[in-house]
Amino acid sequence: MRLLLPFHRCIADYSTGCVNPSRINRFFKNLLMTFEALFFRHKVALSIDLKKHLHLSKNTKILPLGANILSNTNKQFNKMRLLYVGTLASQRDVYKTIEGVVKFREKRPNAELRYDIIGKGNGMNHIKAEIQRFSASDYIKVHGYVPDEEITPFYDNCNVGVCFARMEDYYLVQPFTKLYEYGLSGMALISVKVKDSVRRIDEKLGVLCDDNADSFADALVQLYDNRMNYDSKYIRDCLRPYTWQSLSVKFKDIIES
Repeated sequence: MRLLLPFHRCIADYSTGCVNPSRINRFFKNLLMTFEALFFRHKVALSIDLKKHLHLSKNTKILPLGANILSNTNKQFNKMRLLYVGTLASQRDVYKTIEGVVKFREKRPNAELRYDIIGKGNGMNHIKAEIQRFSASDYIKVHGYVPDEEITPFYDNCNVGVCFARMEDYYLVQPFTKLYEYGLSGMALISVKVKDSVRRIDEKLGVLCDDNADSFADALVQLYDNRMNYDSKYIRDCLRPYTWQSLSVKFKDIIES
């Protein structure tokens, strides 16, 4: 780009580091991104963590992730209605949340709970096998890919959004897009401790967990025991600065600067 357009002002926008499971693959692809950044005077990254991860220069601007508001319904938290939306790639280990939900039900047998899983990827068969292993098909459903125009009812009817991935160094610097979608829809949040989630989620927004079934179950217990303290409108208002509409204004300011 810089060779083809040497006299144009360009912005290099970094929205992800490499998340390939291969350490060698990640090393060389991240190194290439770091090298390419040397040719750009103006750079934007979606988090301070990614900026450090890719060794971008100090003048790199931060433009965080955002989302659209998919649901305006204020949620009730007397029942647990969990929702996971995202990739079901095997390296995300979403199957561990199945065992976590089963263990939660053992700890809180009277809790009413449903868990909807939406997405596609090579880990789907493992997830289905876990549901079958625990005989959990009555309350855990895998819907596969759902197009955008059909997904709103899930955001209307669910009240807890699930963000889960392996806590590897290459995931820790990656914010969850869905965290913002869940929050802007008024849902309480449960997320593994990636750096962005640790900064965003406090006791009024949700709970944090590690990337294993026991920790996920304990986080669900904590969320359930405090369920009546969550306020859908408060959660939505806390994340309102992260609508795409708000962030587009911030990006415009960066461009004009």
